[in-house]
Amino acid sequence: MTTTNRPTTSIKSISLQGATKRFNGRAVFENLDLEIQNGQAWSVTGANGSGKSTLLKVISGFFGLSGGNISWEAENGIVDAAHIHLHCALAAPYLDLFEEFTLEENIRIYGNLKNFKPGMSNSDVLEFIGLAHARKKRLKEFSSGMKQRTKLGLAFCANTGILLLDEPLSNLDAKGYEWYRNIPQNLLDNRIVIIGSNLEGDETRFCRHSIHMAIAQ
Repeated sequence: MTTTNRPTTSIKSISLQGATKRFNGRAVFENLDLEIQNGQAWSVTGANGSGKSTLLKVISGFFGLSGGNISWEAENGIVDAAHIHLHCALAAPYLDLFEEFTLEENIRIYGNLKNFKPGMSNSDVLEFIGLAHARKKRLKEFSSGMKQRTKLGLAFCANTGILLLDEPLSNLDAKGYEWYRNIPQNLLDNRIVIIGSNLEGDETRFCRHSIHMAIAQ
């Protein structure tokens, strides 16, 4: 099978075999086998410290494994681990955007890095996020909820084959919850969706498959 570095929205599958991740000799998770196919939405649940965020970072290519294997297959071959980030959109409370830039500027920068879904302009993304009234504000002036909604909106609109959401409802108010519950299906189609969550329910409402992470002993 050939190797490709070309970004594509068509990621066919993610496969983990005996996947193990350790920090300072302590296992966060070990011997994990998982097969995820295009079009599937998975929830990754478990208590704090069970490795949910670590697993999402491994899938995004941010962390390497300590043992076992992970592979990402696109339509035209295996994607090299060094380039899988080009195929991923990740939204998480611990990720930072460009605080000194306005919302409009952040949308433009993100769109240049990832590209948005076909037919979506920067203005469309701004309307989707629902914070047009704050488009000229720098993100350092945003509340934590507004920042989280921006991160989620950018990730949903990104033209990537993998969508990773880590505790997506963190910091959102009631309007933010309602916005999340009404995400249109076309922003989830033809991609792999993986949601890390402490909760079952609204946060993982898109998911039809699940894996529960137990705290390693």
